[in-house]
Amino acid sequence: MLKAALEPRGGFCFENCQRNASLERVLPGLRTPHARKTGTTIAGIVFRDGVILGADTRATNDSVVADKNCEKIHFIAPKIYCCGAGVAADAEMTTRMAASNMELHALSTGREPRVATVTRMLRQTLFRCWGGLMTQGRSCCGESETVRSREAGRGRPKRRGATGRSGVSLGHRTTGRGGARIQGRYRGGAGPRGLVLVADHAHSTERYQGHVGASLIVGGVDLTGPQLYGVHPHGSYSRLPFAALGSGQDAALAVLEDRFQPNMTLEAAQGLLVEAITAGILGDLGSGGNVDACVITRTGAKLLRTLSSPTKPIVRSSQYHFAPGTTAVLSQTVTPLTLELLEETVQAMEVE
Repeated sequence: MLKAALEPRGGFCFENCQRNASLERVLPGLRTPHARKTGTTIAGIVFRDGVILGADTRATNDSVVADKNCEKIHFIAPKIYCCGAGVAADAEMTTRMAASNMELHALSTGREPRVATVTRMLRQTLFRCWGGLMTQGRSCCGESETVRSREAGRGRPKRRGATGRSGVSLGHRTTGRGGARIQGRYRGGAGPRGLVLVADHAHSTERYQGHVGASLIVGGVDLTGPQLYGVHPHGSYSRLPFAALGSGQDAALAVLEDRFQPNMTLEAAQGLLVEAITAGILGDLGSGGNVDACVITRTGAKLLRTLSSPTKPIVRSSQYHFAPGTTAVLSQTVTPLTLELLEETVQAMEVE
């Protein structure tokens, strides 16, 4: 009988939610932490020679402006960039992990990464996140155990594709160093010292399921041409000629849908992008600051910080200093006050 000898790890633990609900019942008036509202406007446009991405620069913490000049356009590859909306920490760490993986991918294959590869990795990370994919010397549950499947009661290693007593395919191959490179979906097999490995897909493959609050717009140019993808926190994605995400996406999409044209020039696309981000800034309290942009073509990428400042700070005028006698006195009336002493009390100061 197969069973999980190791507890599956990874993903989020929601035990604290049950704890908070119990504390609210026991302690009336207890204020438990709630989710914070995030605000951002990001957009992207495919033009004739490449892709242009844009974002605002305001980072908010509920109703407080935490950062007025936050950088929301993240580097993935020399010709691939990504705009992040939602939770700033989630977007930053997700794009940083994608950049590291794409660098390793380029070193392994000797080729520039494709935009579709980045998009697939991001959406698998946000929803599926295979814990044991391409992991040498690690089990499918994420534990650093050497995977050597042996027949029950014997000491011979199993051949690739062999089945155990229950007829379940192991589906792995050894690496020559005692480790294993997991291929496909692991189902079960005997490990060292009778260890039974069972991949719990509810925990390992479907890891986050949208609880990482990162809405991303991936844009870049590869051998197939310019491409633009919108990736949502739950892992769904769409390839579009223009896209907008964030709390100000409604205002930005209104401008993009009205004025977008195929095969636009760089100047026209840049002007349209600035107007779309500006509409999001003016129509959404969670968006603000400046307009940043990134132009990506076949020759490379150029990051444009503070391309536009639609909301310029108001400069207060200096204080007014009027000389005595500047204001004319039209009339003057003096009313005397009559006071009567009712009681007089003297209290000595206390001295030690």
